[in-house]
Amino acid sequence: MAVFNCYCLVQAAEWKDDASMIINNKIASKEATELFYTLTEVSVKVKLLQIAGDRVEIPHCVVKIPPVPSGFFYDTIES
Repeated sequence: MAVFNCYCLVQAAEWKDDASMIINNKIASKEATELFYTLTEVSVKVKLLQIAGDRVEIPHCVVKIPPVPSGFFYDTIES
């Protein structure tokens, strides 16, 4: 038998849902059910949009960032 020390009730509920899904493939809470439904719905919509990263250009070199000019107003803010 394992002993789990949860830091809050939310963590305990998440662990309970996870254990329930592993043991009997059922979701124990309404919140987890809604989360899975939302994630599934978003996943289906993305698939229907046929979004792919095929045409995304990824730079092959490091882009040089210019230095911040002196007198830049963020330069004068004290922390």
